[in-house]
Amino acid sequence: MSAVSAGYENKIDTSEKRLWKNIKSGYSKFADGDIIMAKITPCFQNLKSAICKNLHNGIGAGSTEFHVIRTGSSLNSEYLLFFLKSPYLIKYGVENFKGTAGQQRIGTNDLKKCLIPVPPLEEQQRIVDKLNELRPLVETYGKEQQLVELLEGSFAEKLKSSILQEAIQGKLVSQLESEPVVTQIGTKPHVAPFIVPDKWKWVQLKAVGKVIGGGTPRTNVPEYWDNGDIPWFTPADLGKVTDIYVGSSARKITAKGLANSSAITMPKNSVLFSSRAPIGYIALAKENCCTNQGCKSFIANESVIVPMWAYWVLKARTPDIVSRASGTTFKEISGRGMGDTWIPLPPIAEQNRIITKIKELFDIAKVLQ
Repeated sequence: MSAVSAGYENKIDTSEKRLWKNIKSGYSKFADGDIIMAKITPCFQNLKSAICKNLHNGIGAGSTEFHVIRTGSSLNSEYLLFFLKSPYLIKYGVENFKGTAGQQRIGTNDLKKCLIPVPPLEEQQRIVDKLNELRPLVETYGKEQQLVELLEGSFAEKLKSSILQEAIQGKLVSQLESEPVVTQIGTKPHVAPFIVPDKWKWVQLKAVGKVIGGGTPRTNVPEYWDNGDIPWFTPADLGKVTDIYVGSSARKITAKGLANSSAITMPKNSVLFSSRAPIGYIALAKENCCTNQGCKSFIANESVIVPMWAYWVLKARTPDIVSRASGTTFKEISGRGMGDTWIPLPPIAEQNRIITKIKELFDIAKVLQ
């Protein structure tokens, strides 16, 4: 069993040789071109299967815990091998295991009953070619189980993070001659965080809109809260957002509560941003709203920056914002610190093109996840 590779490899160590008289009974027999597949747990789940090649004298013998499968003229052996390693087949095998704990295996009759999709031979070969093309990507990430964990865990988020980094560096879409050079608004950074296209400019957040703090009406005054209809967001509300936009908050305040607190009304499409506990929860407002003091939000000057671009660029620049936060019990970014945040500013038309491209790529990331 140890001579057969696990995972998606297709290798057999054929270096051990014995006289036929010593192995002609009590072993599984196979020939060049046959597939041998482990039938017993855990080797079955570890995908121990391979196509026999370059056997001495064209024949071999091995453990009785191997199924030996020989393909006919209508089935490509590599296509069949990939099928035998598929989650579908492994799930089928486990569901049909027989035997006691530690000695469970998929029997011959149950294996024969498993249905397999069989496309035309030409398509089987195209599928094999594509899988062989993609398999090195699996090897790049090491063992197959590590890749599964990566795909099920942080892969999609890492992919999205890479997409955003490409976006704010001007690498996601091409720059067009027809689009104007951005006018410098406010001061220039002494040292730019990174290089951006020639038509872009680095600007501070406070130069392209307003940074708005929040407040909390006194909770012991019922008329500030009872039957309130103004959405009032906290970092906890933003932490539950799974989409770009947020519409409803756990609690709402009244007009009187708004008037008697430091909370400020913000228009639809304001970028809501948690400034503490933790820093970096972010969403676009679906409607007019306000926040508590745990947020430092942004109202875009839409003549120079699209709210959705502000959303994406702040999401991408959150690590920088976190690095400038202060505090002992918990870190917090001040309104001034938020306003000092440097962001890359493309032409308006390019902002919109990048936004469209981000959506397209994030949709693909969602499918992959």
